[in-house]
Amino acid sequence: MDMSWKPCRVVHCYKIENNVAHIIGLDGIIRLNESATTIWIMSNGKNSIKDILDNLHRKYCTVPKKELFHDVESVIEALTDRGVLIKDWDPLLKDNVMLKENFE
Repeated sequence: MDMSWKPCRVVHCYKIENNVAHIIGLDGIIRLNESATTIWIMSNGKNSIKDILDNLHRKYCTVPKKELFHDVESVIEALTDRGVLIKDWDPLLKDNVMLKENFE
């Protein structure tokens, strides 16, 4: 199970209130529960899935890591599908695409 990929928020218009994130997406406001809010906050392109998983496991130590991993993956997939998160952020992706277009 590869846990090196790093999710990154695309939308920067959000508010966190009482451990609940309210994200303004293209199709309306997305409300996240406390654990999903932790995932959202840590999805800054610097934290790996392993970092996020370790943080959540400290909070929810009774939940097996494998189950937490599936929950993290589900939240990230859902937020990616809603267009507010990039699942596997590559800061050089934009430069790579531009370079490729210039040489084709």
